[in-house]
Formats: sequence, structure tokens, C-alpha cells
Amino acid sequence: MRALLVITLTLLQSPALSREVVADRVVVVVDEELVLASEVRLEAVLTGLDSPSLPFWTLDNGTSLERMEQAAIVRALAAGVDLYDPPSQEIEERLARLRERFGRPESWSAFKQLWGLDQRSMTRIVRRRLLVERYLSRNLAEDPSDREVWLTACRDLLDEVRPRLRVRHIAQRGPL
Repeated sequence: MRALLVITLTLLQSPALSREVVADRVVVVVDEELVLASEVRLEAVLTGLDSPSLPFWTLDNGTSLERMEQAAIVRALAAGVDLYDPPSQEIEERLARLRERFGRPESWSAFKQLWGLDQRSMTRIVRRRLLVERYLSRNLAEDPSDREVWLTACRDLLDEVRPRLRVRHIAQRGPL
């Protein structure tokens, strides 16, 4: 019993336990959807790997933080509308194309492990990306092959609907 008490007290005094560690943080809240810093960093990587049908998920559409905020706005607008929910086959096809970008299965597994993702979370990410694309493709009449015109129309739409939603940016506190 005494040995257990000594070990417990030693662990509690350990610098690793006494330091404050931030695993992730919220950077934007759109209505009730949280956008995490890790999601913004992952978006920056996915932009170079994914092959979207619309220019929304490209470097032409602002920073990764701006894209993630815009995507959260679109998902809030599309919430509960089955029309925008992508079918499983479309999700699987997009995941397969993304997997192919890595060449070998080991590279794909290493990527997921690096980001702390599994197949279920990757499916969720791709589903959310496709939902945004489906909403925008059904609500914008502009031709997506004309990137500048399409992105301008997209920004105009989002600027118009943004006041309907509560969007908050969360400032970083303290050093990280």
C-alpha cells in the first residue's frame, strides 16, 4: 500500500502531468458546428491531394481556415436535407481516388496514422466535403469550369446567407 502511495505521488509531481497540454482547439464556431485547428491543418493538406469536382476545395478559394468556415456555413444550410447527402457509392469512389494518390496501401495507412484518422473518420471527412459540393452545385448556376466566376458567385451566396447564422472566431489564448 505504501509503495502505491509513493508511486502515485511521484507521478502527480511529474513535469509531464503538471504541464498544460493543448491537443486541439476550436478556431471557429458556426451555429453549433465546431471547426478545430487540426481540421484546418488537415484541409491544407487535403487541398493538394483531393480531386474535387468544384473549385471550392482549391487554393483559389482562400485559406484553409476560410474554406473550413465556408464549408461549415454550407453544412448548416444543408442540414437535414436528404438531397444534399451524398450516396455511399460517391463517397467510396472519392475515397478510392484519394487513396490512389498515395500509391501504396502502407502510405495511405501512414497518412491516416499521422493525422490520427481511421477509415470511419476519413469516410466522414469525404462525406462532409461532398455534401458541401452537392449543396453548391445545386444552388449556383455558374459554370464551375470558369473558376473565377464560380468562386465569385459562391462567395456572394455565402455573404448573403452568413447573417442568418451565428459565426464566431475563437481567439487563441496564451502561448502554444
